[in-house]
Amino acid sequence: MNMTSGAEQITGKGYTARCLAPEEYPAWDALIWESPTGTLFQTSWWLEALCRLTGARLEIVGCFDRKGMLWGGCALYVRRTGPWKRALFPPACPYNGMVVRRRDTPNYRRQMVHTLEVTDALASYLERHYAETLHAHRWELTDVRSMSWRGWEAALRFTYEGETAELGQLLRNVTRTRRRTFERAQGLGYCCQADDDISAFLPLYRATYARHGLDTPLNPSQLETMYRVAAEHGTARLFITRSSAGEPVSGLIVLLDPHRCYTWLFANHPCSLRDGVPTFTILSAIAALANEVRTVDHASANYPQLHRSVLEEGGILKPVLVTHYNRSRLLQCIHEMSFILGGEHAR
Repeated sequence: MNMTSGAEQITGKGYTARCLAPEEYPAWDALIWESPTGTLFQTSWWLEALCRLTGARLEIVGCFDRKGMLWGGCALYVRRTGPWKRALFPPACPYNGMVVRRRDTPNYRRQMVHTLEVTDALASYLERHYAETLHAHRWELTDVRSMSWRGWEAALRFTYEGETAELGQLLRNVTRTRRRTFERAQGLGYCCQADDDISAFLPLYRATYARHGLDTPLNPSQLETMYRVAAEHGTARLFITRSSAGEPVSGLIVLLDPHRCYTWLFANHPCSLRDGVPTFTILSAIAALANEVRTVDHASANYPQLHRSVLEEGGILKPVLVTHYNRSRLLQCIHEMSFILGGEHAR
């Protein structure tokens, strides 16, 4: 994977960071699929589609050694605010962090230094070209000191991860309360199956966010487009739970990459909540994926109610490091005023 094209370059400690040309995107996607720190949400095809729908711009920054070998990078969701070019967090994406290819060495010191040097080269480039940049890194990227040493802010979020298994094993792993909840829904005649009818999911999606007084991260049309893009790449699975009368009452969209699957969007009709349908849907879907993928990332450990649900269903807590850089004091003031006034908070 030797690549040397591209215009502007920033070099330090043997590594060079620069923006990739579109013809280099397949090599980037190969790195995403190879590295545990990469996720489906950082692939060029996912972000290109998302940017088209939302009016943003995709820019992928790669990190190379002197021989032109791609060792890492980050895919950016770029917007302009006045004179500022900002790499922001993409909507409906749990991760947008840096990706680092591991060196083929058992030496811990060399591996650690390699990660620090790659992320430092990327951070240097981002500081020069973006007024603001915000990243949530997969928990496998445990070292963000290169950014902290440069004065970036670092914060901690969390996710729950679990393992897929056949349904009987899943039910043995959950709490007694969750098991009874599942059995209640099962006894009432609910049925959860893989489905491709995204139109059955959209009303549930709207109703779920409306019930909590929230805007949907993507509008229904955008969501449908992103689902179909992922389905075309073989990475989307839709599960719909229907009542005994055949009415859709719950739905879950799962996205997959070579490392794990993600419970991306989950929606339920309010009338079905007391019947235990959410637990029934999530456990049925995870069991159905047991032959495709081993690990499931729930990306839902940061809100008390969601945390409790996933913990009782057998999730294991994992830390997610978040880094933020902002070189404009005026932009920082706009953030703070926006937050105070109750407007959209870009962070």
